[in-house]
Parts: sequence; structure tokens; C-alpha cells
Amino acid sequence: SCGVITAKQQPSPPASEWATQVIAAGSEVHFTDNWGGGKTGLDIDVTFDASSDPGMLNRAEWLKFGAAFFNKEAEANHVFDGIRSHFTEIVDHVLEARVA
Repeated sequence: SCGVITAKQQPSPPASEWATQVIAAGSEVHFTDNWGGGKTGLDIDVTFDASSDPGMLNRAEWLKFGAAFFNKEAEANHVFDGIRSHFTEIVDHVLEARVA
């Protein structure tokens, strides 16, 4: 079960108000970034850092990582395949234009 928390407060110790809000929301997983933004210090913190992955297609593939936490892998693979297909098509057009 995932809850929505409306006010973000940066935690200091794990028992901070932010961690308390995350626990109260009933979250089984809590996504944070590589810089610790929103980190609670709880075991449910999972780093989701797509923005640091080099390349646009690599970043799009992170949706499959997130989907795994919600048993949505099939849907994520389908969406990613569409993104990859469109991306490849654009790259091919750019390469053709360079040669012409």
C-alpha cells in the first residue's frame, strides 16, 4: 500500500518527522535519489537515480526498475520497447541526414 505525503521535511536521524510520515503512509518501499533527497534512514529506502545514468535511452530504462516493485514488469517492458523503437528511429534519421 502506498500513501501520499504532502509535506516533505528533510530528516536528520532515522526517527525524524519525515521518516515518521513515511511509516505512517504505510509505504513498503520509499524511492529516494543518489544524493539522499528524501532519505528516511529506513530499510525501505531505495535509490532511484535515473538522472545520473548516461544516455537518454538508459534513463528511460529505469522505468523497468521501478515497475519491478509493483509487479508491472510486462507493462514497463512494453512501454520501454516503444520508447526504444522510437529512439532508434530518430537516431537512424539523424545518421541518414549526416550522410546525405
